[in-house]
Amino acid sequence: PEACSGKEISWRFYAKDKAGNWNSTEIKKINIVEKGTPEEILYQSARKFESVKKINESFEATYIIMGGGVGIIITSNGELYRDKDLNKTKVVLHMTMPSYYGGGMANTTLEMYNLPEGAFICGESYKGYECQETETTYTLAPTTNLTTLTTLGVQEMVNMEYIGPRTYAGRTCDYITINIPEDKFIDVLKAISPSIPLSEEGSLSWEEISENITSGSMGIEICLDREIGDATYAKMDMSFTIKGRSYTGEVTETPIKFNIEVKVTKVSQEVDPSIFELPVAWEEVKWLPKFEIVNVTCKPNSNVVKLWIRARKDISGEAKLTLSWMDYTTYTQRNLTSTIGIGSMNPGQRKELSFSLSESLPEDRWIDLTLEIAGSKDSSYCTTYSYQTSLPEPIRSVIPLTAPITGAFLFPA
Repeated sequence: PEACSGKEISWRFYAKDKAGNWNSTEIKKINIVEKGTPEEILYQSARKFESVKKINESFEATYIIMGGGVGIIITSNGELYRDKDLNKTKVVLHMTMPSYYGGGMANTTLEMYNLPEGAFICGESYKGYECQETETTYTLAPTTNLTTLTTLGVQEMVNMEYIGPRTYAGRTCDYITINIPEDKFIDVLKAISPSIPLSEEGSLSWEEISENITSGSMGIEICLDREIGDATYAKMDMSFTIKGRSYTGEVTETPIKFNIEVKVTKVSQEVDPSIFELPVAWEEVKWLPKFEIVNVTCKPNSNVVKLWIRARKDISGEAKLTLSWMDYTTYTQRNLTSTIGIGSMNPGQRKELSFSLSESLPEDRWIDLTLEIAGSKDSSYCTTYSYQTSLPEPIRSVIPLTAPITGAFLFPA
């Protein structure tokens, strides 16, 4: 009702336990946005886009990423297809980016799918054309984050300003700027992007690195289509400094900067369902392991190795760990194995595994390891160098090449 505009509602839930005692949750709160504010535009846009059954968009995007002495500029154009009734999304990206071989620029095309069977990414590799399962969901739809940003705006964690109407792709949209104060940077980032995507190594949660971030700032510009609520223009500038440790053990501070700009050039609500068919047969898809190794700890002269794993699917049974390293006294490869039971794990569940070895690990070695559970394998490594600490390594790999390219970093699904 109109009388609720700008008001706060709070509540808690009560329930009896088996002994008949009453227990309650902590107090939850929700803010009702005021009409005519940027928060209301965000909220109404999210509602509009949720009602859109099909969407077909063409877009252009530029990504500038700098950090740790590395800089990269990626330009791209592509298409987004979504059919809500089929629960399917497809993003096609045609990218121009620096070549890793011989310098110059290289052209790459990626096709990314969100399907009921899972998320997949397809493209050319050195083995030929491949499709592989991925945990990243691909979308340029801002729905989830618009709702989150609405709440953050009402709570005054971000500063919002309505600039006025603009036109993109021949359509009228409402232009809003959003600035995040430095003292709110980490809290806002955790809310709108729960993890930093890495190019090859999974993801690193903000919880895991936020203690080592010394400063940061972020600004977002977004223009929301008045008819369908989607973002026909979006730009994000973000910079932060993070502590790390070099290979010599020296503590360093690495500045990281992102500039991401996405502009929609065409909008349609006609989608051919055949567009969502994978370009390879299902038996040719490369599937992810049923679990991932999140972290590893090993120490010199110790016969205990600890792993933290996260289940992607239901797993149970025994975990077999194999460690390998070079023995420089005999110039041969050494191998050790250890097996423990893990019980059962559900998707998303994390567990610490502690393996006892038949002998102690050597000093100053790089140790490769492979973990096998229920016929599925994942690999990682650990080192026994004397300068090891809990600080992360230099953020050389925290230059997200996949998720920002898809817009998922700006608008996680």
